[in-house]
Amino acid sequence: DINLFHLNTFLIRINYNVYSSGIIYHRDPEHEITRLSQRVKEIHKREGQKVHILGHSLGGVVGRGICHLSPDEVASLTAFGGPIGDFEEDIDPFVLAWAKMIVPSFNQPDELRERKDQLSEPLHEEVKTTYIYTKEDGVVHWRSTVDDNPQTENIEVPGTHSGLVANPHAYRNL
Repeated sequence: DINLFHLNTFLIRINYNVYSSGIIYHRDPEHEITRLSQRVKEIHKREGQKVHILGHSLGGVVGRGICHLSPDEVASLTAFGGPIGDFEEDIDPFVLAWAKMIVPSFNQPDELRERKDQLSEPLHEEVKTTYIYTKEDGVVHWRSTVDDNPQTENIEVPGTHSGLVANPHAYRNL
């Protein structure tokens, strides 16, 4: 959540109600998807309208998982540099090694394959999907952050992977 400070501040300024994920750092994406899917259902019920999901990097993966579990409660997904599908080869080797040290499911081939398969599945057609990516990413190869589903809007912006959440070019597309 701390990495999304600038993005959340921007969203509040343009009159969105912002609900933080409660994630300090990603340790268990499978649990995060389940927990946050339930939270999305609660917010949808309380607010009486569909929820917009935004996620950066692995947060985009979590967001996509939430959309698969709760399509009736989600209006849109916007992912900033979030990898899709069979992305393992396209992640910087140092970042992948670090991720495997802190995210147990990344070391379990069956769980990793299941997540990759789920990421490859198209989202429900009523969920507006936007992937914002940069060819100068440096963490994930940009081709892994583009969704080739025709219902998805893929938007290239200048910048770096980490900078996407504070990138004014990306904000123009929210």
